[in-house]
Amino acid sequence: MSFTILVLDDEPWQLSWVTDVATARGGKCVFTDTYENAKSAFDKESPEIVIIDIRIGDVDEPLVGATLTGSAYDPSWIGLRLLRFIRVERNSKATRLLVYTGLDREGIQRIAEDAFSARFFTKFEPVEFQQALISEIKRLDKKATT
Repeated sequence: MSFTILVLDDEPWQLSWVTDVATARGGKCVFTDTYENAKSAFDKESPEIVIIDIRIGDVDEPLVGATLTGSAYDPSWIGLRLLRFIRVERNSKATRLLVYTGLDREGIQRIAEDAFSARFFTKFEPVEFQQALISEIKRLDKKATT
């Protein structure tokens, strides 16, 4: 089975193990560390799974969409922009989105899950996150064999 995992994280060493998990199961992993690179990689690679760190720095692009322009939104939460880019601008409903962040905030979790149908994990839950990723890969494998 062939699949692609796209990772947006400005500290990719924290998720280097994702490459091993992907290649062991016939997939590949593409790492990006900026919002612009992640958008380009998404369009080029058409990944089945995207792992997104919320806080990776600032971009000059203006905020759009009611979800992101709310008062609780911090402009440094660039990962939320990528969630919106995938779900709204690219209208990709099939891509599985996994948020993996050091920000443990209920508001971010609600936005990720409710507005963008993403699964949310903090970096304080590495075991749960790894189990969820493997579960998503197995789901892809079942889908490919049916």
